[in-house]
Amino acid sequence: MSLTRAVILGLVQGITEFLPISSSAHLTYFQKYLGIDKPQLSFTVFLHFATLLAILLFFRKDLWEILKGFRNIKGPKTNPSTRILFLLVIGSLPIAILGILLKDKIELIFSNIELVSLFLILTGILLYFGNRIRNVHKGVLETGIVDALIIGLAQAFAILPGISRSGVTIIFALFCGLQRKWAVKYSFFLAVPAILGATLIELPSVLPMLNFSTLTFYIAGAVAALFSGYWSLRVVLRFVQKSRLHYFAYYCVTLGLIVLFLHI
Repeated sequence: MSLTRAVILGLVQGITEFLPISSSAHLTYFQKYLGIDKPQLSFTVFLHFATLLAILLFFRKDLWEILKGFRNIKGPKTNPSTRILFLLVIGSLPIAILGILLKDKIELIFSNIELVSLFLILTGILLYFGNRIRNVHKGVLETGIVDALIIGLAQAFAILPGISRSGVTIIFALFCGLQRKWAVKYSFFLAVPAILGATLIELPSVLPMLNFSTLTFYIAGAVAALFSGYWSLRVVLRFVQKSRLHYFAYYCVTLGLIVLFLHI
C-alpha cells in the first residue's frame, strides 16, 4: 500500500465514520473506482482505533465527568454518570450478539455494490424523515431501557454496508425522544464499546502482521482518520442541533442512485 492510498483511506474513514453518510459504502466505492485493493486487516484496525481516539478526544470533558461522577454511585436513576454507563451496556448488547453471529455473512455483502447502494439510499430516506422529528425532550435520566435497546438495535442494523451507524443511531435516538445534543452524544458514546470490542477481537490476528516497512503507512492513515474524524464530529453535532440532517439525506440518495445507474 502506498502512502497516498493510506492517507486517502484514512481521510475517507475519518470523515464518513461520523458523518451520517456510511463509511462502509464510501470505502467500498473508493476501493472499486480508484483500484484500491481491500485494506489489510491490520490497517483497518489502525483506522478504527484512530476514529475511537477521535471520539475520546472530542468528548474528553464529558467522558471525564462520567468517570468522576461514577465514583459517587447513587443508582442509575439518580446519578447521570451511572445512568449513561448503564444505558451503554444495554445499548451495546444487540451489536455484540448480532456482530458475532452475522460477521462472516455481512462481509460477503461488501462485494455487492448494488446492494450497498440500496442500503445507502435507505440511509438517506431515514435521515430525511428523521430530521422532521420535533418531540425531543428526554435527558439522560429520562432515557429508559427500551430507548437504549431500540438505539442499540439500530446500531446493530448498521453492520450492513451502506447503513450509516451514526445516522441510524441518531435518528432512532430522536425517535425515542432524546434531546438533540444528548442523542448525538449517546450515539457516539455507544460507538466506543463497539469499536473497542471489534479492535480487541481482531488484535491477536493483527499483531503478527505488523512490520516496520508498513507501519509508516498505517500511522499516516491513522493520523488522517483521527484529524478528519475529529472535524466530522464537530460538523454532525452542529447539523443535528440545527435540524439540517436533510442535507446528508439528499447526498446519500443522490450518490446511491448514481452508483446504481452506473451499474445497471
